Amino acid sequence: VNGFDPIFRAAGDDVDLCWRLQNEGHVIGFSPAALVWHHRRNTVRAYLKQQMGYGAAETLLFVKHPYRFNRLGQSKWLGRIYGDLARSIFSRRPVVYYGTFGRAMFQTLYEAPASIFSVLPFTLEWNLLALVLLIGAAIANRYLVLGALPLLVALASAAATAWRVKIDARYEDWRSRLLVAGLTYLGPLARSLQRYRWRLRETGRIERIQFAAPSQRPSVKWLARRFTLAYWSADGKEKEHLLQGLMEFLVPRKYTIAVGQGWNEWDIEVSGRAWTRAMVMVSVENHGGPRRLLRVRCGLRSSLLARVTVGVCVGLVVLGALAGFPEFAAAAVLVGMLTLGFAAGEMVRLGWVLYHALEIAADRLGLKGLGASAQPSSRWFP
Repeated sequence: VNGFDPIFRAAGDDVDLCWRLQNEGHVIGFSPAALVWHHRRNTVRAYLKQQMGYGAAETLLFVKHPYRFNRLGQSKWLGRIYGDLARSIFSRRPVVYYGTFGRAMFQTLYEAPASIFSVLPFTLEWNLLALVLLIGAAIANRYLVLGALPLLVALASAAATAWRVKIDARYEDWRSRLLVAGLTYLGPLARSLQRYRWRLRETGRIERIQFAAPSQRPSVKWLARRFTLAYWSADGKEKEHLLQGLMEFLVPRKYTIAVGQGWNEWDIEVSGRAWTRAMVMVSVENHGGPRRLLRVRCGLRSSLLARVTVGVCVGLVVLGALAGFPEFAAAAVLVGMLTLGFAAGEMVRLGWVLYHALEIAADRLGLKGLGASAQPSSRWFP
């Protein structure tokens, strides 16, 4: 895979290499004889600079591998990350398998799966929301404890990590614990800030979509939030060819794509920027020999983040109304309306992009657009 990529100067080079190897079908193994020496930073400034370097590296990884990241820019993988943030007040302890009556031949330590709640209090998004709630409660001079609760949860998670960590006996005192708690809290924030900064920088370099002249008009069902298209192939093109062409068009433009594993009612899922997602399914009609009719259905839905945000806002409106806190309810209504507006705008945009992307991918494959409700015309038959 041509070795390491020199664009990674602070971190991420090993991750990029492993992902490229996996993309080529190779398997990553573990060698117990391998040794890696890490240079530990000895000052707070050096540590925060290191975390910022990690944030920049994560953005460069996102640019090369967008399908391996979620909507918040967090990588989707089942490994261990630098640090020990999983050990917060929400984490589960590892479990040792002993076997019945302790007779297991191999007694193994199983790591508990990482919980989203164990890292959520350390994210930039959580802390920004916590700051907004605290400022709002301070301005209204009401419910200060409730407004400070999210920030207190983040600080308590950092303190829980600092309490559990093992510190050299020479430095075992409350000041060291406080320092570890501060670094645990500040490190991810510095990392996230740098990640967003580099994301904005790299966004301007993303290849723009040149919209095509469509060969057909889609059949749109507005209430169902979906549209359908149809393509005719006279040379045996299957659904895999169209889906692969669609993914090859979208990946360089940094759309996050998930491929169905056989349990889903869709073939691929394309995520918008934050608030929307689209499910694409292709069915194939065999018309004898190499002749195929490919029907495409694209459904547009709000993302889990959008639904959770709106649900939380509804709950806060009810809570504010019952508690006699109209300012709180008004702020929740505003956030909910903005979320719905952003989701609707993204949904229209994503649908428009997928319509043109499908048309471009089909044109590159030599497929003929028939219209979603059309039957294959006799002129396409030999």
